[in-house]
Amino acid sequence: MASSFKFLVRKLLNLFPLLLLFYFCLSEFDTDFRFFKVLGFNFQFMLIYYWILRKPELLSYGFIFFAGLVNDVIIGLPLGLSSVTYLVVSGFAAYVRNVSVTQNLVANWLSFGPTIVITNLIYVIIIIFITEIELDYIHLLYNSIFTFLFFPVAWFIFEIYRIATRENIHL
Repeated sequence: MASSFKFLVRKLLNLFPLLLLFYFCLSEFDTDFRFFKVLGFNFQFMLIYYWILRKPELLSYGFIFFAGLVNDVIIGLPLGLSSVTYLVVSGFAAYVRNVSVTQNLVANWLSFGPTIVITNLIYVIIIIFITEIELDYIHLLYNSIFTFLFFPVAWFIFEIYRIATRENIHL
């Protein structure tokens, strides 16, 4: 009985990154947190990038795609726009995971910068050429900068959670 309970707890703890992704996609945030109209960061990008790098079996590409669709429906963006950006982030993370020898904060953080730039470039190209949505480029620039700057904080929080669940420390 105790072993089945531990198995259930472990499965629920492993679902936490996926549940967190869907929570932020279903919440009423415009895919980012905004403080003081300038300070904003894209939590979904950091979540997807970290977990695809460190434990890719927890977030499958199908769930990431579906989370993007849910986000598009909630926010009112063209269907598939968030899915494309989320999959680009996860593709870069998978590439970095396969070509890197060691996983550490500095290497992950430095590879996260070009990922944000290319993902936002794809986002802007889709917005400009496919939709008629007005885009605030300054907000996107600030969002990209603060997402890059806050990645180490998210990395440490996720790393503590990953180590705690691996070693069966009760959170």
